[in-house]
Amino acid sequence: MSNIKKAILAIVIIFAIGISLQYKYIAEFPSHVHAWSQSDRYALALGFERNNLNFFKPETFVMNHQFPDKFSKPHATSITSVDFPINDYIPAVVMKITGNSSPIIFRLYVFLISILGLWFLYKLAFLINKDFRLSMLVVILAATSPLFVYYQSGFIPTIPSLTAAIMGFYFYLKNTIQPSQKTLIYSYLLLTLAALCRTSFLIPLLAVFAVDFFSFFAQNTGKKEWKNRIPMMFVSLLTIGGFMLYNQYLRNKFGSLFLQDLMPPTSTTEAKELLYLIQSNWKWQYFSKVHYFVFAVLFLAYVFHFAKNKYLQSIQQKRLLFLISVYTIGAIIFAFAMLKQFVAHDYYFLDSLFLPIILGSIYFTSHIKMSSNKQIQIFSLVVLLILSIPLVLIAKKSQESRRETGTWDRTQTTINNFEGAEAFLDSLNVDKSAKILVLDAYAPNIPFILMNRKGYAVMTTSRANLKNAISWDYDYVVIQNEYFVSDIYSEYPEIITQIEKVADNGRISLCVRKSGKRDLADFLGLSDKTPVFKTTFSFDNSADVGWSNTKVDSTESFGYMESTDEFGITYKNNHLPFKKATVLQVTFRGKINQLIKECEMVCSLTEENKTSYYVSSKLSDYLKITDQWTEIRLLYYLPTINAQNHEFAWYLWNRGKEKVAYDDVVIEFY
Repeated sequence: MSNIKKAILAIVIIFAIGISLQYKYIAEFPSHVHAWSQSDRYALALGFERNNLNFFKPETFVMNHQFPDKFSKPHATSITSVDFPINDYIPAVVMKITGNSSPIIFRLYVFLISILGLWFLYKLAFLINKDFRLSMLVVILAATSPLFVYYQSGFIPTIPSLTAAIMGFYFYLKNTIQPSQKTLIYSYLLLTLAALCRTSFLIPLLAVFAVDFFSFFAQNTGKKEWKNRIPMMFVSLLTIGGFMLYNQYLRNKFGSLFLQDLMPPTSTTEAKELLYLIQSNWKWQYFSKVHYFVFAVLFLAYVFHFAKNKYLQSIQQKRLLFLISVYTIGAIIFAFAMLKQFVAHDYYFLDSLFLPIILGSIYFTSHIKMSSNKQIQIFSLVVLLILSIPLVLIAKKSQESRRETGTWDRTQTTINNFEGAEAFLDSLNVDKSAKILVLDAYAPNIPFILMNRKGYAVMTTSRANLKNAISWDYDYVVIQNEYFVSDIYSEYPEIITQIEKVADNGRISLCVRKSGKRDLADFLGLSDKTPVFKTTFSFDNSADVGWSNTKVDSTESFGYMESTDEFGITYKNNHLPFKKATVLQVTFRGKINQLIKECEMVCSLTEENKTSYYVSSKLSDYLKITDQWTEIRLLYYLPTINAQNHEFAWYLWNRGKEKVAYDDVVIEFY
């Protein structure tokens, strides 16, 4: 088979693997792992589409920025500093031309770029080891990394920068075999582009420069060739430095949603703790056990080769080894400088150590001599196929596991709550240019993308943050109904006297600034409604049916839970009389006495023995003073009940094994 046919077969295999892993998710809204970061990038593309493709004024929807003010100051615009945003701009151009702003445009762009990168990885491996089977082994190892697969059709710019770096290395190493001004220009240009789009990819560019300097001084590279490289290096660094200065100008003038600061550990002890957390969180996401096994086999094969053949290496192998060494040192330095980010941000591994490891596998395979015997060739292809199957299956399973969700997933809940928000606001004649204050946005751009309007995001619902934000200049306030009482009202009760609800679609409410005396029931619109069902347990009277796990202090007439009890007061009902309701509001109020650390209030709904709703609230979020009765109010929004076999439950879960006193418990259904 000719090399051209091998290259065609390689891209067919790469594309087939990619499609098999991505087709289910190619139109998915940015959600699940790192939805915050990914939705910010999607918002950038939508911002370019909205601002008539003004490349030099990147913007999202959020008008208060994370840096340097931690979302605490409003700005007049949503412009933000960001690394060279060409990979957000190109999808925006396509969106503008097609009139389609769906996430599929962005995801498909990144996916196709990843296929190009993997194909050039094959070409790079084949350039060094001259064997189709070994080259495809390297590609399959990279293409099935759980980490790579998750971001392969995502929104962050790491995949495009990774592709540009791989292409740059290919042309650079090709230039060592077939010196050409054109291939050298391609190499520098692509590595510069990678660094512009993602600052961490300055490392492979500087690694190439280091190798060039070494070859000039140690290997006496011709002065003519060196004179050609100096201007290209200068232009590359000048371009990167120039855009960094412009980006800093944007940051100083408008602020930023994107981190630009280093986050190293402050001590050796902290570094050890961070490294433990990183490996605990991500080691099976960076690569699977099968990957690590194959890497170990390749390394042992390399060691065996050296033991047998000493240090016989080609110029290309030496150049690649030196490049990997310098790159790895730079990646380790970067990893140390950003170690705090590695704990929660898996894609920083793609930014740093992923490519040196893959390049290392190319170097190891280049020392394996494959037999030209036809039967052995067929056997090795079968082995490669057998090895590929578990790698692909593991990657597929990882895709599914990273998308597991539940009531604990505040990001997905926020997406669900704001689904259809644009149409809801349109129906209320809320102007597209209206500034919206979103209380408890959770991921800053997600609510605004789904409302298709700009505004301010309150990210942490502390009393100080809420009190600060409510005084800003905005047109409307939007709240998520199910989090209002627990996360906003409980922290800042006065808010209901400063804003008034004007509309509610069952998931989010639209409010306006309006001072007035009103209680919580007035604000929620419940004061003029009669509950369809109500149950109480006050300990002064006999309990309603459905209450259990109650212990009563006969002298004081209040209930309590011992430190030895796992579960405290519980209410269950499996005969709710309003199964056809579309939106079911459940209010809870009760008095608690103690300063609690690990006790939770749980509300759940099961249908056909499957949980359809589950919300857990920590008592410690509401109780601030010891030995004082505190009234707690909570609001739950149950989904439509479709099954005859169902059970509603509310109970105290004593996770910390503490003693808790409670009284005047009331649950109402609307």
